[in-house]
Amino acid sequence: MLDMDETLLKELLEAATGTRADGDAFIVEDSHRLTCYVGRGSRAVDVPRVAKIEVIGRIARLTRREDEGEVLVPVESILGIATAPDGASARRAGFI
Repeated sequence: MLDMDETLLKELLEAATGTRADGDAFIVEDSHRLTCYVGRGSRAVDVPRVAKIEVIGRIARLTRREDEGEVLVPVESILGIATAPDGASARRAGFI
C-alpha cells in the first residue's frame, strides 16, 4: 500500500471530479460533495461535507461546509477520498 504524502494527496484531488486547485488548496465545487477517510491501519473515520482542503506542510486542513468547522490531520493519515455530484447516491473512492 502506498503511504499518503502531499504529492499523492494533490494527485488524488487533481483527478477527483468536482474539485479545482486554488494555490495550495483544493476547492470542492458547490455541485459536488467530498468525503475524506482518515485513520490508520484498518480503522478509519469519515469526514463528510468537505468544502476545501488545504495542505500546510505535513498537515491537511479539511474545512467543512455550512459552518461545520474544520478538521486538521496529518496528511499521512488520509486514507482516501470519495466524490460525487451533490444528490447522487454512488460513490467513487480514491483509496490507495
